[in-house]
Amino acid sequence: MSVLTAVQTILAQAGKPLHYKEITKRVLDQELWTTNGLTPHDTINAQLAVDIIKKGSSSPFQRTGKGMFALRTWGLPEYQVPSSTSNDGAPRSQMSFTDATEAVLETYAGKQPMHYRAITEKALELGLIATAGKTPEATLYAQVITEIQRRVKRGERPRFVQ
Repeated sequence: MSVLTAVQTILAQAGKPLHYKEITKRVLDQELWTTNGLTPHDTINAQLAVDIIKKGSSSPFQRTGKGMFALRTWGLPEYQVPSSTSNDGAPRSQMSFTDATEAVLETYAGKQPMHYRAITEKALELGLIATAGKTPEATLYAQVITEIQRRVKRGERPRFVQ
């Protein structure tokens, strides 16, 4: 079963909006979807975010609060994601660069490598990240490499492979 089909099943069973971490717990407990990833809740959150951004009102999912998701057929009020600018007017990310990288790879790479420039372009196009920097590709690349090194140093399995 695909991750989004599993989420749809869980939400239908619940009959109410759930936080993505609770959705993940239920999906895994019921063995509706499996993953070898270390952060399945981040994967589910990213998949839902990408589906909503990509399909808009055609997505079967909607946000009802920060980290909260529901089935669109329930007709609940739509949560408005905070502006992509902070109080001082500087842009800020909707997702971290690393979470956006994971979302793009999961959705568009088909389990194949993808160049960091292509990942950055897709993440910007989908509105997953926002930046005032002139080199978002370099920022994404540096953050992914830093995360790999940090996890290896801790003896953890990295989320990404270069």
